[in-house]
Amino acid sequence: MKSFIQQFQEIINEQFISINEKIKGTLFLEILKFQLIEKLSNMSDKLSFKDLEDNEYLFDLENTHKFLNVKLKNFKTPKTLVNYKILNNCLILCLNDKLIIDIEDIATNKYKNFNLIPLTGVTMPIDTICNVNYLKNSTILEINCSDKIAIEK
Repeated sequence: MKSFIQQFQEIINEQFISINEKIKGTLFLEILKFQLIEKLSNMSDKLSFKDLEDNEYLFDLENTHKFLNVKLKNFKTPKTLVNYKILNNCLILCLNDKLIIDIEDIATNKYKNFNLIPLTGVTMPIDTICNVNYLKNSTILEINCSDKIAIEK
């Protein structure tokens, strides 16, 4: 029997491969988000995050056009990141419990509040500044995507 983490890696890899590799940036992450939510909602009765430790599980995926850094984070205690700057295009999916993200609106310098319940997510472009509140017993999937630049001679 495969471990929960291995099953999760296979699901993400399957969806990563199924999307046209020429689609880039936040559009790619939006498509990935909806595919993952659909796949995970069909498996919701099989998903159990209670056995995960308070830990971060990492793995990477890549093809000729993109590099993905995938983090599955589980929090037994609350944690807050203040003025967190997104370094790559980023998808954050809430898998268990609740997540609160405040994203800075560049035009007004005010923060917009997003409450993510299970199987919802938000896509953020490079250089987004946000505050992230991980609540007790929350499980989060964070996918950072960077596009490979092809240099032809």
